[in-house]
Amino acid sequence: MPAQARAILSGATLERVLAAAREANDPPPDMVVIVDVLRATTTLVHAFAHGADAARCFLDPELARQAIPEYRKGTTLLCGERRGQRIPGFDLGNSPREYVDEFVRNRTLLFTTTNGTRALMRTKDAGRQLAGAFVNATAVVRRLVAGAKVAAEANANASFTVWLVAAGKEDQAADEDTACVIELARGLAAAEDGAWTVALEPGDEASAGRFEHVRFADGMALRAFLGETEHGRALVAMERMFERDLDAAARLDAFAVVPEGRGGTLSAVGR
Repeated sequence: MPAQARAILSGATLERVLAAAREANDPPPDMVVIVDVLRATTTLVHAFAHGADAARCFLDPELARQAIPEYRKGTTLLCGERRGQRIPGFDLGNSPREYVDEFVRNRTLLFTTTNGTRALMRTKDAGRQLAGAFVNATAVVRRLVAGAKVAAEANANASFTVWLVAAGKEDQAADEDTACVIELARGLAAAEDGAWTVALEPGDEASAGRFEHVRFADGMALRAFLGETEHGRALVAMERMFERDLDAAARLDAFAVVPEGRGGTLSAVGR
């Protein structure tokens, strides 16, 4: 069974892909991986690694607030940011360091961020949605390969399509997300089953080309890279404590958890 991954490196490219799919009446992808290294998907991985029960994504903070009565009292947390800062009245922001056991264990996160949750909601029709970052990159690749294997066992002649989506920043490409998507694509291309092809969306060649030969030998190299990205510099300039968020995002393969779900709600965690 052919398995194909499409690397999509910005919100603008994602919109073009979605519009083309609607026009052609194409089915949604079997799996989508959303990557927002700084910081939404890194934060989600941390949250699930520390016991969060589910994460429900929203485009607007007010929609998150309105959802609170749907849950038993004391089981939810309002989480997210706008312009990098915790939303007034919310329990947590978008810093991975906030998502520790004492706060998130057994809680449902009502989660809204500037870029990451927007990408998750845009792709809510996918068969499965995964949250990926450098902190769980190898686990994400393993999960995709396993998903393709299960699909092949069910129907050997069917295709299996994955979108690797870099959330980017305000619909433009962000270096940290592009680099992570390229790393995931390399992992799939090197998968032992040899079944994967990886395609780059037209218009994203320049963004991808800058990372064709980039490898992060260890977390120190990745941390140095994140600190030099536009988004990384902006976070640190905004608040010095956000240096620690870059440290958290640079922990290569620190976790084997893969936040997974559908419809904008992540509730199953692959391990």
